[in-house]
Amino acid sequence: MKLFPVTHHVMCVYFIAISVCLTSCLTGAATSVLETSRYDQRAKYQQALIAISNGQLTRFRKLKSELDGYPLLPYLEFRERSRRISRESATTINAFADTYHDSPLADQLRRRWLTSLASRTRWDDLIDAYDQRLASKEVACRHGWALYKSGQTEAAWSMAKTLFLVDYSQPEECDPLFKAWRVAGQLGPLTAWNRFVITLEGGNVDLASYLVRFVAPSDQATANIMRDLHVRPRRVEKTSRFKLDTEHQQYAVLHGIRRLARRDAAAALDALKALVDRTEFVTPLDATYVYIAKRLLRDGDDGGHVDSLPIDLRGFPGLIESKLRLALREGNFQRVLALIEQLPVDLAESNRWRYWKARAHALSDTAANQTLARTLFRELAGERTFYGFVSADRLGLSYDYSDAPKTFSDDEIKAIERVPGIQRALELFALGDLAAARREWRFTLARFDPTNRQIAARVATRWGWHKRAIQAMIDAEAWNDLAPRFPLAFFDDFARRAREQALPTDFPIAVARQESAFMPDARSSAGALGLMQLMPRTARITADKFNISYHSVNQLVQPRLNIELGTSYLGQMMRAFHNNRILAAAAYNAGPSRVRRWLDPSLEFDVWIEVIPFGETRSYVQNVLMFSMIFARRMDMPRSLLFKHELAYFNQPEAPPEVSGQ
Repeated sequence: MKLFPVTHHVMCVYFIAISVCLTSCLTGAATSVLETSRYDQRAKYQQALIAISNGQLTRFRKLKSELDGYPLLPYLEFRERSRRISRESATTINAFADTYHDSPLADQLRRRWLTSLASRTRWDDLIDAYDQRLASKEVACRHGWALYKSGQTEAAWSMAKTLFLVDYSQPEECDPLFKAWRVAGQLGPLTAWNRFVITLEGGNVDLASYLVRFVAPSDQATANIMRDLHVRPRRVEKTSRFKLDTEHQQYAVLHGIRRLARRDAAAALDALKALVDRTEFVTPLDATYVYIAKRLLRDGDDGGHVDSLPIDLRGFPGLIESKLRLALREGNFQRVLALIEQLPVDLAESNRWRYWKARAHALSDTAANQTLARTLFRELAGERTFYGFVSADRLGLSYDYSDAPKTFSDDEIKAIERVPGIQRALELFALGDLAAARREWRFTLARFDPTNRQIAARVATRWGWHKRAIQAMIDAEAWNDLAPRFPLAFFDDFARRAREQALPTDFPIAVARQESAFMPDARSSAGALGLMQLMPRTARITADKFNISYHSVNQLVQPRLNIELGTSYLGQMMRAFHNNRILAAAAYNAGPSRVRRWLDPSLEFDVWIEVIPFGETRSYVQNVLMFSMIFARRMDMPRSLLFKHELAYFNQPEAPPEVSGQ
């Protein structure tokens, strides 16, 4: 039997080795006896987990009795109580929770207790023990039914409405409650319409189609039109087809307008104008106009439509920023200055728009504006940001890293290491149970003050648990202590693979810092995996191209393989885009095909980055460049933010040769 996921096996061996070596840090006594004792405890703990999983309770209890004082003993007690959860009582559950109030195990056992009560239809006990924080969807549904069965109908109907108004399908456990709610006449027409709308807008077309039956008969035709326009938005261009007598009819057609704007913003605007000419809308139009305007601006607004739209810009700073980026792309810096003045004060004073204000003034012929530009650049150059580094380059100043390392005594560090929750987290980390280790760590640090979080970051760094160290520093708002925030993690592997791909070593390290904060088992919602967040298909193609041994997606959480594949792919992007890290970083994040569409070497490099259509990619490129500088400094290899050939690619009157189609 495997105790932890196969994908963690390689890391488990590595982590256990680290933890055995560091046992002296935890105990304060570096004796071989203590190290052997901890090693034996870990072996017995794992044997105990196997025993209880196999139903060998006598062996389990014997092993458990030999682990008194071991940090993970609560996990064995948790497993034992979970196994016999149906025989537990509220008293024993609460006793366990009180004993281990400093661990996420308390809530985990309560959650299992709620599930057990629900599955055994212990309605009164479920009502007494119910905690919304801990309830699964299934338990929440059964809790609503329990309220109904116990005669608390008002509370039951309130629960039913809450469970109903979501954009996904609830589990079958909700069916009895929903049926009783509908039979009692509690599903009103507005509630039914709202559920349909949020489901369709959430993209769940199949469920929305099912929900049409619950919509009031007078609204069913409108719901079907809205669903049809969601799938076939071009149909909204035939504006004369649609009735606009009710608020719901208007909303349905406006939904089609917004869907069309995703594909053809100019056509969406024409359709909206035709509709507005026909009727006076009850539904507010500002949000629709703004949605269309942002799409037009993203595409260049060749027809100059945006300025004529009936929108009060002061209420939509995001739209002002979109207009600013179009002005930058067009090189209209007078308009840039005018638009910055329309931003809310806090946004106008951000380093981003102060930089562009300085850039605009720097182009002026007047001495006063030139002086103002230099003043703004000098202020920005005192900040450790992308705009600060670019400003320093413009003035020929040294970069201000604002690095203020903080030191802590051994006693302070050992005090944190002795905290039970930290000990449990580190033991779980050593054994490779990373999910449980993270839960313990986060639960414990949530109760720390900023200083203790910084000390905990030192502990995590010692263990090579870099993601936790970085997050602890963020939570402590300790921005100017750079070593724990930017560790030279997995340095030998990055250096080796960077040499093979002819990359600056700091570049792939910066990418990994941005992608996963050095979390080997990181998984994104899109399915990207590992330190450098590789999509499985990209990993397979890269492995084949570079003859890298790769057999399973589960291998992507292995640091060495992930670094080899990720750095190889990054090198491929560099060669595809003129060895330019700006373009390669954008391609790594958004894909090379998008970057090829965005290319415009006539723009200056800072303008090109600023007008990247995806905000995520824009921030990604800026962060990777800035992080590269920090890592280069940590490697004692300080240099300029950009290389000469990278700058030379931009601001060209004629486009350079086409980039490679690699």
